[in-house]
Amino acid sequence: MNFHIILSISYQIFMVVLTVMSLTMIKHRAGLYLALAIASVPAAFLVREILFALYGIGYASKVFVGTGIFIGTLFNIAGAVMMLLAILQFGKWIVGTSGSLASQAGEASLPENIKFGSVMLYVTLFVGAILFYVSGLYVLHFYGVQGVGIALVILGAILLIVAVIYLIVMVYRVWQFTIHQSQRYQLKPSIESPGKAVGFLFIPFFNLYWMFIVYGKLPKDINAICVARGEAASIPDGLGIAVAVLSVMSLIPFVGYVTGIIANAIFLPVLLSQVIAKCKTMPV
Repeated sequence: MNFHIILSISYQIFMVVLTVMSLTMIKHRAGLYLALAIASVPAAFLVREILFALYGIGYASKVFVGTGIFIGTLFNIAGAVMMLLAILQFGKWIVGTSGSLASQAGEASLPENIKFGSVMLYVTLFVGAILFYVSGLYVLHFYGVQGVGIALVILGAILLIVAVIYLIVMVYRVWQFTIHQSQRYQLKPSIESPGKAVGFLFIPFFNLYWMFIVYGKLPKDINAICVARGEAASIPDGLGIAVAVLSVMSLIPFVGYVTGIIANAIFLPVLLSQVIAKCKTMPV
């Protein structure tokens, strides 16, 4: 098997896994839309791959291949529509579950029905963005279909923006809860307000330092709350530091692609999963 075949098979496996991850959130309409959007990519890819292979061995004409490319493009268009619907659902969740972030900026008070969000959904969004982007580059390089390739790259960029927004909302709400609990047990939180926690992440250069506070201090504050409640500290302090270090390393050329994906697809989800699980055991 040559590298091209191995890459194609690996790509299909990743897309199937990503689609299954999306379907685990099928109780949310956004999860269904996202699953359909992601599934459209390997479907279009397979149509083109099979027809190009048949054409290469003389079993398909150019007209047949052209028809296959058109069908594949229809799959991509359908996927784009599903992606748009998923984004609209995410926007509805962000705005509607616990009020506007702007109206809560700087406040440590908690709504009774606070929802932290789904870490699995964030991972699916992030990994999906990477795969859409890579798919677009793959189509441009191997097939030369510029319209489809560029569309996939743009979809990947849009999905990445949605993933970042979703992450910011999750971080905001986790810190909102952490600050509230710290004040309840007369502890001093590492960050004074949830608005400051996420807002300082948008300050160029300073945000490289601020990651060590937002992610590095989060386990420390949660563990302090647990001790105050008479429970054992259970979140490794180094987990947040690892997220910050890998995120900063993402600025390094070439190496940064790997460290950035590891930070955002592995270490950060593990950190948020542990923190959210612990927060859910605490009374509001």
